[in-house]
Amino acid sequence: MLLEMHKIKNFYKTNFRISTERKTRDCVVCVTDKFLDQFEGIFGDTCVHIERTVCNSCVYENTKYVVEDSMIYFGDVICPEPNCNGEFDYNGIRQILVFIGKNSQLFEQYDLHLMYRQLEHMSEFLWCAYNCGSGQLYEAGSSNPAVTCKKCNRPTRFKHRVVWHSDMSCDQDGRLSDQP
Repeated sequence: MLLEMHKIKNFYKTNFRISTERKTRDCVVCVTDKFLDQFEGIFGDTCVHIERTVCNSCVYENTKYVVEDSMIYFGDVICPEPNCNGEFDYNGIRQILVFIGKNSQLFEQYDLHLMYRQLEHMSEFLWCAYNCGSGQLYEAGSSNPAVTCKKCNRPTRFKHRVVWHSDMSCDQDGRLSDQP
């Protein structure tokens, strides 16, 4: 009986070993051999690649660069995988910046920037013409053509979205005559 148990134990040892070896893959961007868990996750529904070849670190660096640059030119974050032009969605960008890159501050800036972009599409929204960084919603149909900034307390002409010109009408101000 003891011999039989020894045979069974040896059988399991030799035939059912748990591999401690982790599989790796080379990243096509940084050309570094990395564990496969560094190639997991899809960050947008429009991605067409089947298997990731760009590591998490490189995806983060690319996303960080585009997000920081998009604060200037409003670009979308395109998947860096070869032959994939998929766009990363909001949750994908959040996952990359916050969980992979541990950069919640950049994500908060990105989130705020997206909100500003949405506000700018609203006809009632107006940025302060004095570049104080403030903007506000203006009640449509108001009889007052000036909007007083809640931050710097200076007036902006709502119709033309320029510094208030109290000494002349918009028609008299030549730079405004062609604007709506």
